[in-house]
Amino acid sequence: MVRSKPKYTYTLGCPHYFWFSEKLRPETAESRVRSFKLSDVANSLLIISHSKRGQTKEAVEKLKSMLQLDQVPMNLAITRLVQALGNHGDVAGIQEVESLIKSLGTDMNLSSMVFVNNTALAHITNGDVESAVELFDGIYTSPNSSNASMSFVFRKVLESGNDKALDKLSAMAERLANHFACYRPASDLFLQLLDLDKVDDAKFMLARCNALAEQKEALLSFVAQKAQSPGQIGKIKNLMSLVPDFTEKEVLYAYLMKCHVLDKDLPSAKSLYEQMQKEGLHVDELSLKRLAGLYHEAGETAPFSEPPESFKFYAERLREKAAKHQAQAEE
Repeated sequence: MVRSKPKYTYTLGCPHYFWFSEKLRPETAESRVRSFKLSDVANSLLIISHSKRGQTKEAVEKLKSMLQLDQVPMNLAITRLVQALGNHGDVAGIQEVESLIKSLGTDMNLSSMVFVNNTALAHITNGDVESAVELFDGIYTSPNSSNASMSFVFRKVLESGNDKALDKLSAMAERLANHFACYRPASDLFLQLLDLDKVDDAKFMLARCNALAEQKEALLSFVAQKAQSPGQIGKIKNLMSLVPDFTEKEVLYAYLMKCHVLDKDLPSAKSLYEQMQKEGLHVDELSLKRLAGLYHEAGETAPFSEPPESFKFYAERLREKAAKHQAQAEE
């Protein structure tokens, strides 16, 4: 009788081998093999796995055991854990994790808003919207307030259809904008409404808070983000319909061209190119390079000379130009 070869695996963090069945999990290996030790990455993945399953107690315990071994968890692991605690309404759990991370004494490059936003969501999950509002009020009215985003909270509230929480948070955002000239929360909500195709709600909000049209950096950031994925041009056009002049046409048209190329929509790209020529606008080399590629894919010849350098070259040139303009504007 020929014996089948046993399945071996190299244990993470230990130079031993052992027979490993398909159902044997790393946690089990740790308990059965004294010298077995999971790496930082493996433990972080376990935290993520527990968090996705809603096993927050196990995830927190795994985090504590990592820290006792002087291991540093991945940022994603901390984020997923805190989000899971927020979904469970576990305010104390979030505070405990935040305290544990601070005890590391290491710069995790993790935004403090990860804890703030999920603490607010935990309050909302528990039906305590007032505490969430109070938390954000303290953040945005503080003299040391940064331009931190609460888009994550607005997104969760909108997707859950929690009208009570949305009404109170939107009232807070408008009050901060109209009475404290703090526009970040209102901008976050306005752009989330657009992103979810709630155009009428965004229009009404703009009417109540006209200064949103002046938040050019936030609006352009939204456009840049949407232009990264196919099928998003409608959201950009909705923004343009509500706030027509939030940036220069050349900048906006370049993003529209990128969207047409991502959507492989040659007719719309041609129309945009012709419109720019009629309006006497400069078409940057990156847009021409993208458009030329779209012509080639369709088996057509572009009516202009394709820029010879790489996409990376022209993208870097545009970044340098934008940085230069930004520096001049701040002088």
